[in-house]
Amino acid sequence: MYYRFAGCDLDTRTVELRRNGISVSVEPLVFKTLVMLLANAGRAVSKEELLEAVWPGKVVSDATLSNAIKLARKAVGDCGEHQRILRTVRGHGFRFVAALEGGDADPVPPGILPLADEALQTPDPPPIPATPSIAILGFERLGKKHSPDVFGGGLAVDLSARLSRIRGLFVVARESAQRLAMMQLPIAEIGRRLGVRYLLNGTSRHENRRFRVTVELIEAETQRAVWSDRFDRTIDDLFVLQDDIVESVVASILPEIERAEMDRARLLPTEDLDAWACFHRAMWHSYRFTATDSGQARTLLLRAQRIDPTFARANAGLSFNHYLHAFLDTDGRPDKHILSAVERAEQSVAMDARDAMGHWVLGRARFLARRHEESLSSLDQALILNPNYAQGTYARGFVRAHAGLPDLAIADLDSARRFSPYDPLMFAMKSSRAVALAIQGDHESAVRWAIDATREPNAHFHIRAVAAACLQLAGRSEEAHATIKQAARHHPGYTVRVFERSFPYQNPDHRTLISTALLDAGLPAGNAF
Repeated sequence: MYYRFAGCDLDTRTVELRRNGISVSVEPLVFKTLVMLLANAGRAVSKEELLEAVWPGKVVSDATLSNAIKLARKAVGDCGEHQRILRTVRGHGFRFVAALEGGDADPVPPGILPLADEALQTPDPPPIPATPSIAILGFERLGKKHSPDVFGGGLAVDLSARLSRIRGLFVVARESAQRLAMMQLPIAEIGRRLGVRYLLNGTSRHENRRFRVTVELIEAETQRAVWSDRFDRTIDDLFVLQDDIVESVVASILPEIERAEMDRARLLPTEDLDAWACFHRAMWHSYRFTATDSGQARTLLLRAQRIDPTFARANAGLSFNHYLHAFLDTDGRPDKHILSAVERAEQSVAMDARDAMGHWVLGRARFLARRHEESLSSLDQALILNPNYAQGTYARGFVRAHAGLPDLAIADLDSARRFSPYDPLMFAMKSSRAVALAIQGDHESAVRWAIDATREPNAHFHIRAVAAACLQLAGRSEEAHATIKQAARHHPGYTVRVFERSFPYQNPDHRTLISTALLDAGLPAGNAF
C-alpha cells in the first residue's frame, strides 16, 4: 500500500516514511500503529483494535500505546496540541483525519493491518535452498528510538552486501527481510516465509561517543541461538566503526554456519542427502584427520559429484581429500595424491573462480607440490574473495611459516584464531605458530604453543612431531623423546622423511633446523624420496 498525506509519503511495501521528501526513521511498532490508522482513515479506531493489530496476544499498558501515538505524530509532523493528522477520540481511541492525496490505499476491513502483500500471506513459502541460507532482520535501536538509526541501518545494509559476496551462501534481499521483521512474527515463521535456515538480528545503542552492538545468529526452524556476541566500540569515524563491526560479524558467523551445516548433514538419513549435504558430511569426516574418516569423506564427495557434476565444491572437497591422504601418509602413494589434489583444485577453480574454497585447496595442494610462491598466490586470491575466511588465513600463515616468512605467518595465524576461535583446525593454527616461533629462535614460546596444539581435538601425529622438535630445540630432550614415541604409536613407520614430505620448507636452513631436532629426539631418518 502507498499513502500520501500532509506532505508525507508512506509505503508499506518498502516500509518507508518520507516527510517533505526526506526519509524519516520510525520504530517498527510505531510504523504499524500509523499504518493501522491510515488503513482505517476517517473512522475512529478503538484502543482494543490497535492493541490487537500492533501487539497481538501481548499485555500492553495505556502508557505504551500513548507513547506509540506520540511518536507516530512526531514522525508525520503532528503533535498532541494540534492533532491535524492523528486525532484522539476521548473514551474510544484514535482517528486519522488528514486528507489522503491519491496513492493506492484500497479500503481495508477494520482490524486488518496491511503490512504485507499477498505474496507474504501465501501458504506455500519458498523452499529452503540446499546451500546455507540467511536473512538479515536488522538492528533494533535501544534508547533514543525516535531519532534516525543511521548506524543500525548501515550495519544491516553492509552485512547483506558483504555476505552476498560469499559463494555458497544464499542471502535474502534486505527489503524482504526487513518487511517481515516489521511484522514481529515468530522466528520460525519468518524463516519459513523467507525460505531460509538462519536469521541474523541484533540491537544497537549509542551513548555519548560509545556504541554497543549485540548480534545473534539463529537457526530459524528450531529457534536455537547458534552464535551471539557483543561489540563495544568508541566512535572516531562512523564508517570505520561500521566496517570494523561488519567484518567482525562476518568473520565470526561463517565458521559457525559451516559447523552447523556439518552437524545437520551428519544427522540426515543417508538416502536424503543432496549434493550439498554430502559435501558438508564429508567435511565433517575430513576434519577428524584419520585414514578411515578420509575414506568415508571421499565416498560422500564422489556421490555429491554424481548428483551434481557441475558442483565445484565437490572437486574442492576431493582436492582436500587427496591432500589429506598425502599429508597423513595413509597409503604410501603421496606423490599420486599430490598430483590429484592439484588437478581437482584446478577443476574446482575452473568451475567457479569466485569460490574462495577452490583457491584455498589449490594453495594447499601447491604447497605439498613444493610450489610455495604459487601456493601463496592462490591463498591470496582466496582472501581477496573472502577477506574473513578463517581457514584461508590460517593456510596462508601455515605456508608463510614454511616459506621463511615467520613474522607474516604469525600475523595470519593470530588473525585466523580471532576469526574462528573454535575452528576444527585450531590445533594446526597453534602448531604452525610454534613452527614460526621456532624459526625465529624463540624456542620456549614455541614449546608452549606446540604442546597446547597437541591438546586440541583431532591433533594428529604430525602435531606431536612438531611439539617434539620444539622441545628438543628448547633443550628438553627427555620430553622430546617421549613425545616422538607418542607420534610413532599413532603412525607406525613414521620417519623424518615422511615429515619432510608433508612439511616442505623453502629455506634449507629451516628444514635442517627442524629435521635435525626430530632426529635428535629419536625419530628415524627413513629412506630418501
